[in-house]
Amino acid sequence: MRTKSPIYRLGIKAAGIAVALLLLMQWNADRRVFANTSGDAYVQFDAANRIWTLGTDSVEKKLQLDGSGRFLLVSFQNKLTGKEYVQGAQNSDEFQIEAGGATYNGSAGGWTYDSHSTEVLSQGELELRIVFHNSVLQIIRHYVVFPSTGTIKEWSEFKNVSGGALNVSSPFMFKQRVMQNDLIDVDLQYLTGGGNFTGSGMLKTVPMTSAYARTFDSYDYPEVTMVDGHYEFGLGSYEQGTAVYDTLFVLRNRASSEGIWLSFDYNGHWVAQVGNFGTRINLSGYASVTNYEVANGQSIASPKTTMGVFQGDLDDMGNTIGDYTYRYLWDYTRNDFRQGGGTWQWRISPQMPSAFESINYNRYIGGHTVHIDADWYSNKGDWDEAIESDDLKKTSDFLKKSGMLLKLWSPLWQADYGSRVVNEHPDWVAAGDGVGFYGLHLNLANPDVFSWILNKANEMQADLGPFQWRYDGMPSWKVAGSDNDMLKQSENFFYLLKAFKDANPLAWINGCSSGGETLLMEAVRFSDTQQVTDGNARHYASYYQSLKLPIDKLSWPGSMPDIATDFNTYDPKDPEIRENTRRHYEFGRYLDAQGLSGRWVKVFRPTASDGKDSTHLLQKTNGNQSKAMIQFSSYTPYFGENVTIYPKGLIDTESYSLGCYLGGCVPQTATGDYWKTNGVTIANLQPGETILFNVTDYPGSGTDNTAPSAPSGAVKKTAYNMDRFGVELSWTAGADDRWISYYEIERNGVVIDKVSKGTYDFIVDGDIGDTYRIRTVDGDGNASGYATAALQPGGPSAPAPTTIPHRFRASTDLSSSQGQANWAYLQQYASYGGDYMYLTNMNWDSSNLRWKGNEDYALIAGNWMSPGETYNAVRKWIAPRDGTVVVSGKVALGQSGQGGDGVVVRIKRSGAYPFLESEVWGPYTLDGNDNVGLSHDIVLNVKKGEALYFNVNKRGNSYYDVTNWDPSIVYGTPYVASAGFSDSQGTNQWRYQEWNGSSYTDMTDYQANGGVWKGSQPYVLIGAGTQHPDAYDSVRTWVAPTSGTIVVTGTARMGGSGGDGVNVTVKKGNDVLWGPNAIDGSDTDSGVSHDFQVSVNAGDRLYFIVNRNGNNYYDATLWNPVVTMLD
Repeated sequence: MRTKSPIYRLGIKAAGIAVALLLLMQWNADRRVFANTSGDAYVQFDAANRIWTLGTDSVEKKLQLDGSGRFLLVSFQNKLTGKEYVQGAQNSDEFQIEAGGATYNGSAGGWTYDSHSTEVLSQGELELRIVFHNSVLQIIRHYVVFPSTGTIKEWSEFKNVSGGALNVSSPFMFKQRVMQNDLIDVDLQYLTGGGNFTGSGMLKTVPMTSAYARTFDSYDYPEVTMVDGHYEFGLGSYEQGTAVYDTLFVLRNRASSEGIWLSFDYNGHWVAQVGNFGTRINLSGYASVTNYEVANGQSIASPKTTMGVFQGDLDDMGNTIGDYTYRYLWDYTRNDFRQGGGTWQWRISPQMPSAFESINYNRYIGGHTVHIDADWYSNKGDWDEAIESDDLKKTSDFLKKSGMLLKLWSPLWQADYGSRVVNEHPDWVAAGDGVGFYGLHLNLANPDVFSWILNKANEMQADLGPFQWRYDGMPSWKVAGSDNDMLKQSENFFYLLKAFKDANPLAWINGCSSGGETLLMEAVRFSDTQQVTDGNARHYASYYQSLKLPIDKLSWPGSMPDIATDFNTYDPKDPEIRENTRRHYEFGRYLDAQGLSGRWVKVFRPTASDGKDSTHLLQKTNGNQSKAMIQFSSYTPYFGENVTIYPKGLIDTESYSLGCYLGGCVPQTATGDYWKTNGVTIANLQPGETILFNVTDYPGSGTDNTAPSAPSGAVKKTAYNMDRFGVELSWTAGADDRWISYYEIERNGVVIDKVSKGTYDFIVDGDIGDTYRIRTVDGDGNASGYATAALQPGGPSAPAPTTIPHRFRASTDLSSSQGQANWAYLQQYASYGGDYMYLTNMNWDSSNLRWKGNEDYALIAGNWMSPGETYNAVRKWIAPRDGTVVVSGKVALGQSGQGGDGVVVRIKRSGAYPFLESEVWGPYTLDGNDNVGLSHDIVLNVKKGEALYFNVNKRGNSYYDVTNWDPSIVYGTPYVASAGFSDSQGTNQWRYQEWNGSSYTDMTDYQANGGVWKGSQPYVLIGAGTQHPDAYDSVRTWVAPTSGTIVVTGTARMGGSGGDGVNVTVKKGNDVLWGPNAIDGSDTDSGVSHDFQVSVNAGDRLYFIVNRNGNNYYDATLWNPVVTMLD
């Protein structure tokens, strides 16, 4: 038996934690007015029969605590249609729980009335609380009636009054017996969940029958199906909340077009039963809690259920729910939440170079956020920047100058081993947890954890200034194999979001949980935007989920022109694509200004002609339905075809002027009834097309002929932003009678930029002496006069030029700072193997001048690395610029012969999330006795910010696994002997010669069959990567094409054993640069390696000489030198 912590029913310790007590005070701050009415909401009490009647003009419920002590729902009426839903002989018993091995519910009887009260809450909601008890439990039933809606929220508190500890199980969230007599006309409709599988977010309809009885368990295998040509299961072990099923259930009467909808807010493991479970239509659900110990006098609360009635079809239901949401679940949504999209980046480090480019790009396209996702941190738990040169505060400050926000991925309930929070509070980790994709789970049921997360979230907001918190992972998780703590975890999750928004009135929340596993009405109440899928929902993303949740908080995959918002690399965006992106974002902002996004929007699902899949269409209207738009999903299979679309949601007698954003339809004006009946025909449907009703003056429509006014107060000054020097421009906004599209920035008479967001620009490395002018441009291209920026003195001076090194070496570049000299020192969680890079930072060990991971033997020093039992050692190099690099080095066991079983080594390069793009070299296995090892000389083209990872992994164990590896990376033009080998002398700067003791002579006999050059003696040979001497030396010669500095790397070893070996030398002209070095005739493994730098003039020659020792037997020598001319 698991003992529950002594927590009050609101998840707060009796001893109290200051921040949690403050939360409780805030939560109840406005609960002051006691009344029986509020707007059209009412509560009436018939004391003689002990009947409570509650409702609005749209809905009414009657509850009775009868003479037998039964607490029942005796009436549930849809006042929109006059329909009574409590039918037949058996009433609903409203609640249920198991306690001490017995089942207690409303219909069991034996309950004694205590009291009831009503209260008007902060938004005018009217709450009724009914209290009754027996010898074991006190029940408080809560009902919250929402004026001007058909919606009631309800839940139960269960207090132990037995005199001793009590084990409770399965607290029900709802328990309804309804529509018994309407069975043959009733459909059950439910939504699949938001987990990452194809088939997520789909609406399923099941006709009810007397035999139908289905149990929905949130741990069920998901209903995976083929969608848009894909069949994918990517859910993993994340099965709580709305992962497998959404928490929306609908009972709709087909004959009378009306019904009941129900949704509950629980982020844990839940079970719902629908159908014939004792009565013909039973609708019940409970939190999966088993033998949860509640101390005497303590309480637990069931998750809250929201229930409502509707009239009409599913769109009518969705808009009924939407009206409730806009009225009562919009109080924590920031007013500017829909100000455009933005750019994103993830799994790159450092972040600042990419983020800087992303901010400038956002300013051009009119984006609102720069989204930095996973792997910006040293580890989950500490939430510090992974690279010390990264500075998120500077990033956030630079964004704010243009009125933009940072969006930062930080699931604060997740943590890594080695983080301070886990080291200092190991008991905060969910017992029995293992490291998953998101790391460890902190147990949010623990009030100390709740306070730590809230404090961390507030601290980050204070440090960075207001930003958008993007949460992810799973706030509810098993503890010691039990689901019991999920009850408190889920409660505290909602309290946490509210407390965060209360403490940070300018902060935003972007909700995400492996995509859409927290799609709960209460969670989305606090989110400004909400992700609904990690991708596998495809075109169903948000299509049906917007029945329950506000469409414009969600991410519907509407089609669009070719745009670019990804900043995982620093590649400049194609100008045409950049302009497409700007126009696309501008159109979205314009629609928002027309009331076609945001609060009060209504959603409809129109149909397409000829049986085309209509789930690729989504329609929105403004609140009074005088304007409308229809968009197509990006997955639409009938692009390029003619199609007729039949809209919904238009008022029959109203006049609507039709237009199409891309011109695919013929503009005309007709009534709403006409358009719904005859449809809109589009010729050659294209991505990005939008059908518009009564929206005629959109940007680019050609209807505006009036120029805007010029900006004013324009100034220029020097400044640093994100450690970059340049010229800042700022101005006061111009004005237009319709729509300002952007500001055009001109320098010395040449247009250099557009600013579509804010009234600010930054010209990197700009000259303050240049003339800068700004003008306003409206949506149809009309431009104002120019405002010339005046000098604002006092700015900083330009810095001295900086030089990026050409060469990097692990040993000489070692430092105590992550990211210094472009190197970082990481550990890879080994259970994910070599293909998945679960990386966290190592920590500097100042006593031993090396980096140390979470284990004693997970180490990285200057020229060696050592893996631990659980963590591999990973040395990371970050490309400071684009270019060609040669990656050279030799890796060998440093503790060979001491009993170790060896290591696995590899080089990887960064690529597509979450896996690395490719193996650059390896994986290779080194035996525990291998002190010879392997060499590498690899030529790669790299992009600025791209990373190379040098990995050392244990084999069976980590004993004696110290591995010598001192990689070198050189920027330049490489000349690789084998790759440049040719049948023509001088090609690729290589010549093939022999040395007769007095002069170098070109070979003349190329033998195509063997692919070798042959000298004047039988065994003087040169191949692609081989040389063989005779009495004359074999000489491969490189001729410098220009003057400069070169780096010469390579390893020479015997191609076979049995001879007396060779001598190898590198010369420049007559000067010996390396050698002579003797190679033993049996040395086919280690050989001798060279890595040196030297200056050359154009025409200088480097000679790679192989000289026989005593004789030329078995003197084939493997030697593939690389000469790199530094840039």
